[in-house]
Amino acid sequence: MAKDRMIRLGQLITVLSAAQALSTQELAYLCGAPVEIVNDDLEKLSYCFPIYSDSENDDQPEYWYYEEQDFQPAFQLTVKEAVELLDCLEEGQDDPVICSISERLIKAIVPNVENLPRINRVRRLFKGHKPPWDELQPAELLYELVGYCGNRRLDLTYKNQKGEVSRRAIDPLGLVYCWSHGAWYLVAFSPADQGYRHFRVERIEAIREIGPMPANNYQDFCLEKHFAYAWGIQVAAEKHDVVVRFYDDYNVISRVRRETQDRPQAKLEKESSRTYIYTDQVAGLSEIKVWLRSFGASAEVLEPKKLRDELIESYQRILDRYS
Repeated sequence: MAKDRMIRLGQLITVLSAAQALSTQELAYLCGAPVEIVNDDLEKLSYCFPIYSDSENDDQPEYWYYEEQDFQPAFQLTVKEAVELLDCLEEGQDDPVICSISERLIKAIVPNVENLPRINRVRRLFKGHKPPWDELQPAELLYELVGYCGNRRLDLTYKNQKGEVSRRAIDPLGLVYCWSHGAWYLVAFSPADQGYRHFRVERIEAIREIGPMPANNYQDFCLEKHFAYAWGIQVAAEKHDVVVRFYDDYNVISRVRRETQDRPQAKLEKESSRTYIYTDQVAGLSEIKVWLRSFGASAEVLEPKKLRDELIESYQRILDRYS
């Protein structure tokens, strides 16, 4: 939708700059869009470009004009607006003009960028089916971090879950919103630890730019591949083949389908009139264990044995407390 609007705005400017005057209806016909949408586009364009309408009579068609001037309009974008515009331009990276605009925007967001690495351009990822409850968490820091990802090495001051504060140098690579945790995480490579680390954004105390990232170290890094087998934010080396029998109680099956639709390895097949078999490959078991416990008696783990035993043990503890 955002890309369609960008194309339509460009069409309106081009057509009006080539014609003396056109009505809203004529412009809508040329752009192939409803009159109401085109009129709204023209109103917004008139704030930045020498476009105006002289129609003061509701009974007369509204005509729009483009007045040639000797200056170019100046745009001032916030970091958030610049990042959103980069996302709109993402699909047009084969076009040299769009590529040039993108590079200038990146340099505006992150000053003094040296040797921009050609890493995967996806900087944000939503992990799970639910949209973020707060897309700005916190707003300015989140968008500032997006601008640094793949570009600049940072000195990070971070407070962990125990309240302990530490500092380290990191190479930021992207941000992921985990719906099961309800939080944004910064994904980065820690040279000191020689491994990838995930930092909860709301626990970041301070950041300071300390130089460019190594240009060729992260060319093949991709957020989606990094989290492909993770249930939530936990990324573990060992993958487990998970098999679960779900009982069709209430809206259980609808919920399973909805909450696993983004998982590439997931399969849900009908076993009987009341049961379904769910199979998946998961890196790490702690987060899927929490999810499965939320189904109560409607979920029965068949594989792996380790996960089945851990759930039996947790349910036994619950039973002991009620006995």
